[in-house]
Amino acid sequence: MRSALPAATQRALRPLCASVPTQRTKSAHSAGMDSSARVAQQDRGRTYGDGHITECSGYVRVDFGSCSCGELSEVYWAFAALCVEKHANRALLKAGDDAPEGHYALHDALHAMARHAVIPLDFKLALVPSTRPVETVYREAQQHLRAAGFNAWVFRSENEALEWLEGRATGGETAS
Repeated sequence: MRSALPAATQRALRPLCASVPTQRTKSAHSAGMDSSARVAQQDRGRTYGDGHITECSGYVRVDFGSCSCGELSEVYWAFAALCVEKHANRALLKAGDDAPEGHYALHDALHAMARHAVIPLDFKLALVPSTRPVETVYREAQQHLRAAGFNAWVFRSENEALEWLEGRATGGETAS
């Protein structure tokens, strides 16, 4: 059972949400996106530099594209604020170009999210790295997040991550 955010928490998160500019994206076809991005585009999306956050059916999707380290931090904070605001219980984070040091911002953003709201017990976070250095950062984050009570896993592919998020995973340690 989810509880509404206390008014004080909502006020505390408003500046976080408002501090990152949003803009509507071009159509998926004109931007040359793949089919999974076109499906995700059907729902509301927010763009931060080269990163994009989309509210998909049943989960929040974050595509980092070729974000700089500063943009990665902005996207992670906006992601955490959106999860709190929308009471999200599932998320897919798909790394883009290689900027592993910027992905350490995930830890800070999720801990801020946990301080401002009750994280749903069924919250699931799927991490899809783009390169080995980003995978190293995500695996370290997975360890810390799981120790803090988050159900977070690193996946080799987006399809594998979506199967897990949607409860279709049939085996292995991440089956749920």
